[in-house]
Amino acid sequence: MSSEFNPKLSSVNEKLLFKRNTNMAEKTAGFLEKGITCFVIVGAAHIIGYKGIIELLKSKGYTVRQL
Repeated sequence: MSSEFNPKLSSVNEKLLFKRNTNMAEKTAGFLEKGITCFVIVGAAHIIGYKGIIELLKSKGYTVRQL
């Protein structure tokens, strides 16, 4: 568990953030694999930490830039 989140809320974080982050990263990767350039807008909670969308995409080998 990342220190950015309250451990008491781990089940909530898992459902509201981490599972959604994984799904959004997979969807984005699917577009990129088809050669589609993506501009993705998400809430701030979805980009932080090692389970955030940015790190998930980087772990798949993508270059990610925050604008």
